[in-house]
Amino acid sequence: MDSIFFLDAEARRCFLRDAGRALGCLYICLWSYIPLQPNCLACMDAWFHEDDASQPSTSTLSVPHRLFDTYKRSLCTIQDSCVPGLAFKTRFTFLLLEVSGSELISSASLQVQQQFYQEAGVKTVVFLGSNAGEAEIGMPTLSNV
Repeated sequence: MDSIFFLDAEARRCFLRDAGRALGCLYICLWSYIPLQPNCLACMDAWFHEDDASQPSTSTLSVPHRLFDTYKRSLCTIQDSCVPGLAFKTRFTFLLLEVSGSELISSASLQVQQQFYQEAGVKTVVFLGSNAGEAEIGMPTLSNV
């Protein structure tokens, strides 16, 4: 899992795009630990399913895409029972949070994150922890797990 954090930018971008397409994801975010700002994660790289469509300017982006762009520019403080950060903090290698009512929304650490989940129709989010950070994979359907 750590190896994705050490790919060069172009290889990482291609990997995220290909993985997102293959899995049928809405988005993938790589949250990297920031040693100089303890207890913080920053988005190192991300892919959103609408990135595959050529859009001429940010003024034509959908509401979910604009919220995603704001969310991925945010610093996320690592907190107990909040995501992203929980898989990294507790060193889980796999953490699945599934929307059933308000579970995922209440676990979100940021208001823009909550808005993004709702506007984009995120139903399931998988968080994969590693020593370098955390991968967040959002899906439009409920999992069968």
